[in-house]
Amino acid sequence: MVVIVLIDHGSKIQKSKELLKLTFGMSSKPAGFISAKYVESIIIDANVSITSGAFSLIRKYEIMVYWHDYQEIGMFLLPQYNNGMANVRKNQYLAVHDHRGFEISKSIVIQSCKNRLITIKKIGKNKNDLNKPIKKTTKKITKYLSDLETLESVNIADVRDTLMGIEANITKKYYEILRKILKKYEWEFGPRSRRPALDKFNALLNYGYAILKSQITQFIVVSGLDLYAGFLHVDRSGRESLVLDLMEEFRQIIVDETILELIMDDKLIEDKINAEDEIELKDEEKQLLINALFSKLDEKHGKTTLKRHLLLQSRKLSNFLVGNSLEYKPFKNKVR
Repeated sequence: MVVIVLIDHGSKIQKSKELLKLTFGMSSKPAGFISAKYVESIIIDANVSITSGAFSLIRKYEIMVYWHDYQEIGMFLLPQYNNGMANVRKNQYLAVHDHRGFEISKSIVIQSCKNRLITIKKIGKNKNDLNKPIKKTTKKITKYLSDLETLESVNIADVRDTLMGIEANITKKYYEILRKILKKYEWEFGPRSRRPALDKFNALLNYGYAILKSQITQFIVVSGLDLYAGFLHVDRSGRESLVLDLMEEFRQIIVDETILELIMDDKLIEDKINAEDEIELKDEEKQLLINALFSKLDEKHGKTTLKRHLLLQSRKLSNFLVGNSLEYKPFKNKVR
């Protein structure tokens, strides 16, 4: 299956029989034709025109379209699947108020924090001057994890603030190590900033997380789940809370590690760009990151690819909610 990514203003998507005709930028000549039945999703980060004929193919072949902008506020065009979603969603809404919501939230936070430790070990490998701070940070994160393990409740609402507070402390320690690593490569990484991003590393994280969000969204929909009814992240108008929940499991291995690898391989260069009070990535940087992220998604992790793991986690959640499995097991990062 193919993911189409358009970042050139003026690009067009048109119909030619059962093919999507793509024209990039202001060119009058088509860049290529792709059979619509092989297109999984379309990601748009530019002013792009889509003809009504192309939309008819998008609907026919149930292709997800995601419009992204630099502020990480996206818009989705989602296909409707006839897959028995009513039962899944009824259980999803009920689970927010019973023990299942707590169990899902706790397991996601614990595993995502363990995944951070694995990322630190992988990225810090063979960096002898970081051995001591990494060991110190690992010890502190392990202590926080023991606090998480002992946390119990029958309702996530009663302990959500405690859960998120411990997770925030772990994230703080994780970012401290990333800053030490980035400093070795003369990169700046200030406090997390989203809208706007105040340094280039934050801009890269925001862009990468937006791509990850688009990929997880389509698999949540396929699995019959409601994007907006989360467990760990509270409901808010227009907020895809469940997408944010499942993203926690994959942020480190798919986005953080990919960006750090690009920096350590000197494929991304730190500089001051485009604006006085916000950072925008250049088109070539976006394309580099997009290519690297989709290559990462195609990598094998265990017996299958990381991309398929995105689908499997959504299915695992659906199965747990309807009682087909006894527990929800989050995705586990691994040391290579």
